[in-house]
Amino acid sequence: MASTWEEAAVIAARLAAEPSRACAPSTYARDLALSMAATAGLLLGTRAAADRWAPAWCGRPAERAGRDDWDSRVVSTLNAVYVAGGYGAFCARAEPSLFETSSYDATLVASCGRDRWLVALCGYLAVDAWLCCLAFLRRPRGASKRNGAGGFDDPVVLAHHVVVLVAFAAGVRTRLATRYMACLIFNEASTPFLNLRSLLKFADPKAGPSAAYVANGVCLVATYGACRVGWTLFVVGHVARSWRDLWRVGYLVADGRVLVVAGLSLLCVAHLLINVYWYALILAKARDALAKAR
Repeated sequence: MASTWEEAAVIAARLAAEPSRACAPSTYARDLALSMAATAGLLLGTRAAADRWAPAWCGRPAERAGRDDWDSRVVSTLNAVYVAGGYGAFCARAEPSLFETSSYDATLVASCGRDRWLVALCGYLAVDAWLCCLAFLRRPRGASKRNGAGGFDDPVVLAHHVVVLVAFAAGVRTRLATRYMACLIFNEASTPFLNLRSLLKFADPKAGPSAAYVANGVCLVATYGACRVGWTLFVVGHVARSWRDLWRVGYLVADGRVLVVAGLSLLCVAHLLINVYWYALILAKARDALAKAR
């Protein structure tokens, strides 16, 4: 059996022999600019279209804060469908399942196509984070959040965006652990149901839970639990296994990138904790709704 340092040498030699699969920095910069411009354009287009054609029954608020929240949820849903569906198609064509990916490949091997999807999501998150800041600053002092947890002016939403942006930027820049980050794009599968819950509340805020609201709530509880809690927990477990494997062969110590990997690992755990916090609030609201229905 090879010694740990011999294994580390084999891993280092294999990675050095492989051609770099990361894109040029200019490609990432262009993708980020295009994503931010597309997100801003989609927001403006949604606002203009809704101002002109939104029917009364959709409940789009008249005041600015409510309109911004409603418009952003429409754009958020479109973005979630695009990035989750697009990256899913990319995975089916070009990447193995995480279940079949080694600790070394998941942590140390870059991919231009994968990283471009991360940059595309960063463009949306950067614009949305800016809008969250504006919504929070415009909220009257002492006022509660518009839509409770997860609302447009909820500071936890901003914290979530910052955590993801910092992790993605560091991962793409250092070419470390982007496989794990890209796996978290599948969290977005629950976003349409999360946004639809708020849009249904906008449509008739005084009415009790409708059949559509209850059905959407069931889908939200299921997809959020599976995609944002269960799946993220699996990714964190895979990260822990990678720590064991890479530490065992001495690669992280020999390569000197242990602090970067440690920081990215902590951000992944922070992302999981934020999702667990939100899921607890979603379950509490679902329990209250069931109690009222009885």
